[in-house]
Amino acid sequence: MKIALVNPRGTSTPELSIPHGLLQIGAELEAAGHEFKIVNYNDIDIPLNYEPLKSYDLVGLSVNTLQLAHAKKIAESIGDSTKIVWGGIHCLLDPESIMKSFPAHFLVKGEGEQPLLDIVRHLEGKESIDWLAARKGVCFTDKGRRIENDAFFNEDLNQLHDINYYRLDNLEKYLYSQNFYVPGAEKLGKLSILTARGCHWNCSFCINTLLARHGGTYRAKSFEKIRRETEPIIDGLGIRFLFPADEDFFLNKGMPEAIMGYAKEKNFFWGANCRYNYFVEKIINKGKLAEYVDGGLFFIGMSIEAGDEEIRNSILKKMVKDVHIDNAVDTIENSVGNRLAINTSFIINFPGDTQENRLKMLLIMDRLSRHLNIVFSGPQSYRTYPGSTLSELDNEAQGYKTGDMEYYIKSVSESGTPLSLMDNSTYFYTQAVNYFFNQRFKFFELHEDNGRFSLHLTTRKKKASLVRKLFLFAVNLLFIPVLIRLRFNFWGCFFEPFIVGWCMKRINNTFSLYQRLTGRHK
Repeated sequence: MKIALVNPRGTSTPELSIPHGLLQIGAELEAAGHEFKIVNYNDIDIPLNYEPLKSYDLVGLSVNTLQLAHAKKIAESIGDSTKIVWGGIHCLLDPESIMKSFPAHFLVKGEGEQPLLDIVRHLEGKESIDWLAARKGVCFTDKGRRIENDAFFNEDLNQLHDINYYRLDNLEKYLYSQNFYVPGAEKLGKLSILTARGCHWNCSFCINTLLARHGGTYRAKSFEKIRRETEPIIDGLGIRFLFPADEDFFLNKGMPEAIMGYAKEKNFFWGANCRYNYFVEKIINKGKLAEYVDGGLFFIGMSIEAGDEEIRNSILKKMVKDVHIDNAVDTIENSVGNRLAINTSFIINFPGDTQENRLKMLLIMDRLSRHLNIVFSGPQSYRTYPGSTLSELDNEAQGYKTGDMEYYIKSVSESGTPLSLMDNSTYFYTQAVNYFFNQRFKFFELHEDNGRFSLHLTTRKKKASLVRKLFLFAVNLLFIPVLIRLRFNFWGCFFEPFIVGWCMKRINNTFSLYQRLTGRHK
């Protein structure tokens, strides 16, 4: 069969990222004798013309909640000219919302490699509808009867066929895009790779916990498989930055050392996910961290999520104590210092969030940004995942699982947060706080000496347009009262979130309008 694997656009256009799931599904289809093409509409140069999709025997739509609006438009444009299969995380969160809207379509819950092959076998006439109705991960409507099977998850990622990055059209666009941490290194490729799926931990708010409930536990690829998949592109296209996607990278025994050795051999730098509670003697001590950084590690991402330790661990189940944060700061500051970039996230508006928690979060962010070379992705406003542990405490989440696709399309913001939660205070924390503290981050620049590369801190700032400079000036001006409060730890009559948030909301709307009218970025 001839199959199109489609990645629709979200509510905003993010940086172009490699669709690893579609590449893996494509590898399985190809191994079974089928043709496939990946159509990634997040590449803004791809025209929104859906007529060519009608020439395929089957179209697969991979969607998260923010992609529903575009996916719906694609499906309606295709009509009944070809078979359509829906997949992606939203199909696990609320399959009913899609099955009610498109009862003639198939849907996959969980990982799609085997379920899609099963659907294809049925469409080819090799298997009956009754056989398909018993296949894990496959959902559809037959004569008015809704068939919804349990989610499918691969038991062993090493049994899957190797992915081929060269199957992506315009591959260079995925590799030679902006490197946030190393401005000016766009001509030196960066490659994100999927080295594991799932997570060992059980954070109540996280999508990985929901996946684990359905059977999607932690599974990792072997280094041998990773090397087979990545070596052709690293050698062929001069990759200088590698980012393994693995929620528990530093618990994956032997993998950090293997990637470090690979980095030394191939002359690239690497960054990976970590946790604040991994900075202990048996996992990451000062000597081990220094060894990693000398071996090319330049970035780690790890989250705290809540400022208050009790809330962080009793409600969010993060299992990160304040002493873990202290240990991490001490280990990093006294072994590698600013040679290692950190990305840390927080969330607000979750069930059980309090004003005291947010104040402690501000104090932690202020402290971390003074001691570490850190950038914050957030604070982000909590977005619930129906069926997750925390969603059971979330009154707002009860309206999510309605089986109503239009609810998601009309009632969810660009970040995935219900619009009802995007108040002035939320704008203060997610906009002003984020922009202010991130100005303390020190960027890297790349040096080359006899064919070997090294990273060095630079005092040069990223180039910014006049509009962005005005934007940051407004943020800094509005943040002055908060700085005074941080200095004296005085929080009486803390009205700034509402006033500053009100201002930020209008400033943001003004600059968003400017972007739409001019096609520029802030």
